Amino acid sequence: MINPCQAVQLLPQVKRTAFLESNMENNISLEELLAIIETKKPVFVKIGADWCSHCNRLDAFLNKTAPSNKEVMFVKITSDNPNNTQVLNYLQQVSGGAEISFIPVIMSFKDGKFYKREKPGFTERRVNELMTCLPA
Repeated sequence: MINPCQAVQLLPQVKRTAFLESNMENNISLEELLAIIETKKPVFVKIGADWCSHCNRLDAFLNKTAPSNKEVMFVKITSDNPNNTQVLNYLQQVSGGAEISFIPVIMSFKDGKFYKREKPGFTERRVNELMTCLPA
């Protein structure tokens, strides 16, 4: 299980934006994402769309989970936003080149490196399990 620690402090050049909680970012640039990953804290990147009911359901689970997981940084990327093409291409590349064809998807990073890609089928229980299975 991940040991609780203080909230992620982002590098000064990373602009904070509001998403669900203070440890969440929404539609950030590739440079901002890389800076977050380089903090070596656990990072969950949720890829989805506003029109996607499963994505909105996952957002509700993350909204419940985020406050008690301040050591994890959450990033939300909207898949159908053309401004996110560079970030989506990077995420596809680091996850082995597999196309992001279904949403929502969660990609996790730990110690500055890609860890795992989770496919759709999220329940509140599954989201809580994901919080505890990142390598220590």
